Amino acid sequence: MSEKVAIVWFRNDLRILDNPALFHAYSNYDKVILLYIYDDQLGGSWKMGGASKWWLHHALFHLNKTLEQENCRLILRKGDSLEQLKQILFSTKAQEIFFNGMYEPYNIKLEQEIEILCDSLEITGTRFQGNLLLEPWETKTTTGKNFCVFTPYWNACKKLINTKDPLPKPKFKPYHPEVADCNLDDLNLLPAINWAGGLKATWEPSEKKALGLLEEFIGNQLSGYSELRSRPDMVGTSSLSPYLHFGQISVRYLYNSLRFLSYQKPALSTQVEKYLSEIGWREFAHHLLFFYPNLPKKKLSRKF
Repeated sequence: MSEKVAIVWFRNDLRILDNPALFHAYSNYDKVILLYIYDDQLGGSWKMGGASKWWLHHALFHLNKTLEQENCRLILRKGDSLEQLKQILFSTKAQEIFFNGMYEPYNIKLEQEIEILCDSLEITGTRFQGNLLLEPWETKTTTGKNFCVFTPYWNACKKLINTKDPLPKPKFKPYHPEVADCNLDDLNLLPAINWAGGLKATWEPSEKKALGLLEEFIGNQLSGYSELRSRPDMVGTSSLSPYLHFGQISVRYLYNSLRFLSYQKPALSTQVEKYLSEIGWREFAHHLLFFYPNLPKKKLSRKF
């Protein structure tokens, strides 16, 4: 059996199903280190607030619980992402690092730095599209420019989206590397004063729950989605937004599930298209942010 070692660097893709980095690592390596780095300085003014930290704590807990069922475990580290990766690459002699891309300006910069690091160490850094339906730069106007208006953008996207089947759960290979790590509580993600009782009572931040919510939405809320989505007094939405943000369900899995349903039940096609257009707005936001990285602070047009 090969002694080659690879690293899967988890980020906002805390899932097993349809996780390209995870799937391809186990398809090509016998020894895979499963790594999450909590970098509390990453993002600057965009870094996580208290509610997001609470969610992350429980998402990591549930992910590790799933991995333990496969006789694997999640390695947790805390500190500067680049420095932590450098230390682990040195100590493990890994030949390749697999990760799914992210699109915030600071994450793009980090990925560029990791590419330089990998080149300097003569190892392979392999990036996958695992968080969007399309890379932000794939969709262009007929003149080759980026879009600034949603409707033509989404119409163009629907012609490009690849509806190939989501990736299955990888074939895990038990491996327990001797890598220094920390405990989940060491990340200090939970609030010192417990104000999160309402979150705990309302949410379960796990991949299993995300898949269950999708099934429930398809069975119960979807038929009235276009009307009920604006009714705060009624349950009319999928409640999947935070799960998408932390990658506990893939957008491709979600898109394909709804698209397949519209083929099976044409009477629901209008509701499906309305829901998927909201997914389109998520894609559009990333498209704009990629081309206009100062958008959170600077308006897109002088007209606005």
